Amino acid sequence: MAVSWVADRWATNGSSKGMQYAGLLLYTVAEAVIFLPLIALAVGLTGDASLLVQAGLITGAMVLGISAVALTTKRD
Repeated sequence: MAVSWVADRWATNGSSKGMQYAGLLLYTVAEAVIFLPLIALAVGLTGDASLLVQAGLITGAMVLGISAVALTTKRD
């Protein structure tokens, strides 16, 4: 929570574009630190790396579908 708060403060800082990018980088690294062990655990327990490919494809399909709906209906 603390890293997210700091990253948000840096990212919404209007005085420096470099500080905004630093906030984005900090948040991205923090998310990687959180999710990388979970991904490794999922692959380790199942012994099948295709699980990650399936999750990526499903996520990509959902993003494309939601984007298509938003672009065609012009609604949020």
